[in-house]
Formats: sequence, structure tokens, C-alpha cells
Amino acid sequence: MTEDSIKYPKAVVFDLDYTLWPCWCDTHIIPPYKKTRKEGDSIIDRNGYVLTLYPDVKPIFEHLQEHNVQIFTASRTVTPKRAIKLLKLYELESSIVHSEWGSFSKKNHLSRISEKFDIPLEEMILFDDEYRNNDVKSIGCGFGYLPNEELTWNEFYKGIKSWSDHYHGENNLKQNNVKTNNNYY
Repeated sequence: MTEDSIKYPKAVVFDLDYTLWPCWCDTHIIPPYKKTRKEGDSIIDRNGYVLTLYPDVKPIFEHLQEHNVQIFTASRTVTPKRAIKLLKLYELESSIVHSEWGSFSKKNHLSRISEKFDIPLEEMILFDDEYRNNDVKSIGCGFGYLPNEELTWNEFYKGIKSWSDHYHGENNLKQNNVKTNNNYY
């Protein structure tokens, strides 16, 4: 699949912890946080712990925006103020249309996004490091599993291809003039 031939969903939803950054924001880091100048996309917490955004996150967000795909987040975080602060410091907040957070299931998060923004669940994919959240497939949403607890281009393309193959199939790929080869797999 070449980059310019990918069929995208209307919305991509990202978990936060161990998807965008390597920690649980509600337990591993202590506010206040501040952006570091030396470390690029890194913040430092009260105890001096440096937290770096995974390197492919910003380019993937930019790529999705270039292709008019709406970006959402869904998280079970119990400290939304901390998550909001991190998204602001990493300069991701303006890319995110909406966030659904709370201790309930990702199925609930995605259903709420679908209802609020009139996006069919079949036109969404969730990227998450926790395999248990693949239960979103039972409500029609795609699922991109991140087995190494990190959003990377490789895992992103695998998820998008899986979504496209499932919801658009080979016939739909041909009808939409989508070329397939295995450049990324």
C-alpha cells in the first residue's frame, strides 16, 4: 500500500498512555510539568522525570490532518487535568477535535464520539496498547493494536490497512482506485 493510495476512516481515536507517551499520566509523573528546551518533545515533572512524546506521534497527527481525518482521544485516565496539560505542552491539543475520558470502557468512549459528531462507528479506528480494548470491534469500530506500547508509523499503517481491508475489502479498494502493494508490511 502506498501512502497516497490509502483509504482513511473519517476519524482516528488514540488512547493516551503507552500510546502517545511512555507512562500512565495519572500515576507515573507528578505535576507541575514544564517543557524542556534540551529534549525536543519532552516535559519534565516535579521530581525531574523527563517524559518524551513518542517520535512518530506528531508526524502521524500531521499526516491525518493533511488527509482531513478527524483526531480524537479516548482514555481511562482518572486525572484529565494532567492529560490536558500534557497535550498542551506537546502542542497536540489543537489537533484533537474532542476527547472522551473516564473509567468506563472504550466502547462507551467511541459510542459517545460517534453520537456527538455524527460519525458512524464503522468510519472510526481506535489505536491502543491494551488488547482488551479490541472489544470496540463488537460495536463496528476498527482496532489498531500497539503491541510494543508505542504509536509508530509501522503500527499505524498496519491498523489503517486492516481497517480498510475489513470495511472496504478488495472490491471496494478496486472501486476506489486504491492500489495495494506491500511497501509497509
